[in-house]
Amino acid sequence: MEKSSSSAAADTVFEVSLSFKGKSCKISLSERTTGIELDEIVRSTLFVSDGDNDYANVSLKLLHKGKVLDNSSAMPLFPSGLVSQKPPKIMVMATSKNVQNDISSRKSDPTIRGFDNEKQKIEAAKSSRIVMHWGPGMVQNKNYKFCRFEACTWQSFGHRTGSKTPHAFRAMQLLEKLSTDPGVVAIMVERKLVVGTLGEMDPIDDRLMQKKKTEGACLLGYNTNAGGRIDLKLRTDDLQHFLPYEQLASTLIHELSHNWVGEHNALFWGNFA
Repeated sequence: MEKSSSSAAADTVFEVSLSFKGKSCKISLSERTTGIELDEIVRSTLFVSDGDNDYANVSLKLLHKGKVLDNSSAMPLFPSGLVSQKPPKIMVMATSKNVQNDISSRKSDPTIRGFDNEKQKIEAAKSSRIVMHWGPGMVQNKNYKFCRFEACTWQSFGHRTGSKTPHAFRAMQLLEKLSTDPGVVAIMVERKLVVGTLGEMDPIDDRLMQKKKTEGACLLGYNTNAGGRIDLKLRTDDLQHFLPYEQLASTLIHELSHNWVGEHNALFWGNFA
């Protein structure tokens, strides 16, 4: 008797709500119903074969709680304990063979633009906007590079700057020029460096710069998290000019050296030289 009771418990039957094209219907399943059996039940419940529209051979996708059910599995889909008091809901998505064949033919049609072609067009548009500061072909290496650039705007200076202050657009161009400097590119490739952001230090409100000033020093740049971000002081103290390019390039190379040597020791200065 106990064995019979256990077997009956294992065959617990429950209702499942199928949702398809805005309509719903109920079917009965058990805790032993496999993915293959569910697939057959759904097909026999929702689809009939009527000649040209052979819906019995559609491709089915069954969703339960946002997850795709494996309707080719021989394992039970709703084992004991997984079914709550509320009837499970299964969303049915179906694609006929005619539609599948049409999609396949479109993929192979060279006159129809796909996602890959669209991506290529976007990349080409980006490339066309790059200013060649060092002549044709002198750009960052595609693998070892500065990923982002950030220039300061007057809002972040602490007060509105004078009319003689170089615009943030020019600061951005200067950062891009530094990133494609042949010497910098060579170092990035040789050391296999990737820097998250190359940014401009706030010429007034930068806290590290202010701290160095109180110590009698002048901070021209710093490296955060070994290449996570490098910030450079681009502008003169009066904000009316940029610092000499050679000085900026030297500072950038100095900070890049901190990607693999942290302290200002003999090893650091040897690498920097």
